Amino acid sequence: MLGNGYDVHHDTNEIHSMTHPHVLPALHRRIRLPIGWMRTIGFAAVLVLLGCSNFVFADTTYVDSGRVSGIWTTSGNPFVVRGDIWVSSAENLEIQPGVHVYFTGPFRLMIEGSIRARGTMEDSVVFSTDSSLNHEGWGGIRLIRPAEICEFEYCVFEGGRALGQLDYGLGGALLCDQADVRLISSTIHLCQATSGSAIFARNSSYLTITDCIFRQNGVFIGSGGAICARNGSRLTLTSSTFVCNMALYGGAVTVDASTLLANDCEFSKNIAAIWGGAIYGTTADLTFNGTSFYGNSSTGGGALDCRVDVRLIMDRCILGQNSSIRPGAEGPGGAILLQNGEQWIYNCTLIENRASQGGAIYGSAHMHVKNCIIANNTCGRGIFFPYSGADVRYCCLTGNIGGDWGGWTPPYQFGQRVRLNPNGDSCDVYSNIYQNPLFDDSADVGYSLCFASPCIDAGDPARPRDPDGTISDIGARWFDQTSSVAPERTAVPRSTVLYPAYPNPFNPSATLSYEIAQEDFVTLRIFDLLGRETAALVQARRQAGRHVVQWNAESAPSGYYFAVLEAGDVHSVQKLLLMK
Repeated sequence: MLGNGYDVHHDTNEIHSMTHPHVLPALHRRIRLPIGWMRTIGFAAVLVLLGCSNFVFADTTYVDSGRVSGIWTTSGNPFVVRGDIWVSSAENLEIQPGVHVYFTGPFRLMIEGSIRARGTMEDSVVFSTDSSLNHEGWGGIRLIRPAEICEFEYCVFEGGRALGQLDYGLGGALLCDQADVRLISSTIHLCQATSGSAIFARNSSYLTITDCIFRQNGVFIGSGGAICARNGSRLTLTSSTFVCNMALYGGAVTVDASTLLANDCEFSKNIAAIWGGAIYGTTADLTFNGTSFYGNSSTGGGALDCRVDVRLIMDRCILGQNSSIRPGAEGPGGAILLQNGEQWIYNCTLIENRASQGGAIYGSAHMHVKNCIIANNTCGRGIFFPYSGADVRYCCLTGNIGGDWGGWTPPYQFGQRVRLNPNGDSCDVYSNIYQNPLFDDSADVGYSLCFASPCIDAGDPARPRDPDGTISDIGARWFDQTSSVAPERTAVPRSTVLYPAYPNPFNPSATLSYEIAQEDFVTLRIFDLLGRETAALVQARRQAGRHVVQWNAESAPSGYYFAVLEAGDVHSVQKLLLMK
């Protein structure tokens, strides 16, 4: 009898549960792999498992259909699931760092109790399958009215598929039904479903998603290439990235009769075959703060389509190079299509978007646009007014092909420069200016204003003041007037800092710089999404001051990486995106 309560049967080389309270008969483990293990597990899966630290090849755990619970650790790696499994309402399942859960067919993990899968930066928990052998994918994790909060941290979900009928077509990785789910520092990629290719949430589910990546999920059917939230669900996104997802509508996210709050997120290169390249909303509350939308496309609302009764708030967002013109079809709203409801768009920068009408915005009767830069949008004018009642004030409109504005019912005297603003620049009666915003091309952050920009202090004086105490600037990036004359740099920095890499995204090289406050041993290493070290850029003592190093990723595949700086007690992490 082993200390963990397992009884060894030497004739079969299997370990069956005897006294351990959390191991059920559906779960058994082999001491050593059979001769045909490469065919059983799949060559591609083995390659994945090779990347999991602490993986023990001699101890594969086979999980057949039935109830599961307790604690899964790397001592049982990999966990090979060969049928539908579930955690009952009175039980819980804990999955520890480095565990790899491998599904051999379209099987599901169903949760009525609770699940906590917690990896680390170095040892993610991985849910996957071998797509070369299992063409149906795995059936995802189904959180059906779970008894407790379900948590996933530093997890990777890949290859989940739900392309069937009814619930079998919802949520390639996660289906949430009346569930409270926390997803932190995780990646969902290469998943597919009829709706919500990564996650489908319904019936007042509450999803809190922080520092996550959704990449290459979806197919050109249904809604929500990454996430679909319906029926009173609440979705909160923080510091998360959505890239190269696709759907029929809502290339990244669809929100239907639900609420979305996104803070400091990025949506890039998502595609919808028809509406809402990144976001599609109907009967929804949508709020975006400090969020960027780059290179998304559809045939209506290149980045956002607010279709029916949508309440939209956008503050300090950037929308660039989005398009509602696709091969063989085109539509309105290169960045934003507003059709119904009420919208407030404040301190945003909309630049180089394109559409048949409204290169940046195709407006509604109840939109309020203030302190925004609308520049260099193409084809259908910068902003298009199809209805009367829109309110556009204290904006900078310039360089838009076809004109800075157009439409059938623009505001009275809109665009007629008949007065001067407090800066002495000509403007219309709504305090809109029509000049080059003068971006600072040398700034670390894109679309920052240079010191001579006419957008400085040209915003609505009734809006909250900029952090430097001055009148609100126009655009997403405010100009810090307290540092317009740079102070003399001290010889020794006061703290240890890892500065933003440049460029980021990059191909194939990125420059990283850091400062240390005193002489110390420094490591600066690059890790991939599975926590594997890709490059060691610095492993030596360094003098106090600023140091610069370059990572040449010529031999690395495209994807997300993490730069990790360690010096003394400081541990700093930065996310990098290699796009080849």
